Amino acid sequence: MDTLRGIAAASVMIFHATVVYDHGFGVGKAYLAVDFFFALSGYVMARTYETRFAAGMSWSVFLDARLSRLYPAMVIGGAFGLILLRQTMPDIWIEIAILNMLMVPVLAGQNAFPLNIAAWSILFELIANLLHHLVFRRTRTSTLVKALFPLGAILAMIALPRGIDVGSTPKTLMDALPRVLFSYTLGIVLWRWLGDKAPFWLPQWLTFAALPAYFAGIWALDVESGWADLLFIFLISPLVLSAGLSAAGGRLGEYLGALSFPLYAIQFPVLQLLHRWGYSVAAGVALCVLIAIGVTAALATTRRLGGWFGPRLATAAK
Repeated sequence: MDTLRGIAAASVMIFHATVVYDHGFGVGKAYLAVDFFFALSGYVMARTYETRFAAGMSWSVFLDARLSRLYPAMVIGGAFGLILLRQTMPDIWIEIAILNMLMVPVLAGQNAFPLNIAAWSILFELIANLLHHLVFRRTRTSTLVKALFPLGAILAMIALPRGIDVGSTPKTLMDALPRVLFSYTLGIVLWRWLGDKAPFWLPQWLTFAALPAYFAGIWALDVESGWADLLFIFLISPLVLSAGLSAAGGRLGEYLGALSFPLYAIQFPVLQLLHRWGYSVAAGVALCVLIAIGVTAALATTRRLGGWFGPRLATAAK
């Protein structure tokens, strides 16, 4: 799973590099990696937290745990975005920065989160997390499966006319809700059905290559239809997630998994800045990865220090 998470984050980064630099790298459908992230999140949250929910974990404690995991990297990404925002929106950058840092979208303009475009997906994942605690954990698996059908129908109505790359703009912001809820709910169902046991076996290389191969293949065939998006969300994503249960990535996979969210959180504003400063696309991508590695190391060090100092400070205060 860690390796797949890292591959998905890298796919999104390269996709955004194509947007920022206006280049075609063969990953035109890599925005679908976000849907894989949503499914993976539903699976991991169910595996990690449903027993804790049953034991009495409150929704506030749960959301605090999620924010502690997600928010630091988003703040760092927002800091890079702030540099660009001051230059591109000099009259209103403070207001936009405050709203976006509080995960409040801007309902006018090109992007709902000009500070860091990735924030739209984090906002809706947090909404799905909250619904998981309040509703989904008490909902029978059969009912969740039934809910997938109307959610899938809504997704089809969104995707067929224009594709499923929705959620980042004010006009498509609310389309993100069924987008995240379908894949997140599917992830919960997969955990309850499968646990940690893969229902079938695929060679490890094929499991890891599946996501970029699909994105590149659809691009090479010049397929722009929403059907390709729906095929991925309805079939490819859950199949890859299921196959990934038996794929051991080893130490490298652990590193890729640890790197995945910091990379996802900082890549768009960093790429925008580097492009604006005249860096080539290759240099932009390389520096983006290096910065993400630094952020990952810094956050890991902070957590370790917090784990070491926290109990000692609490003891000293008594």
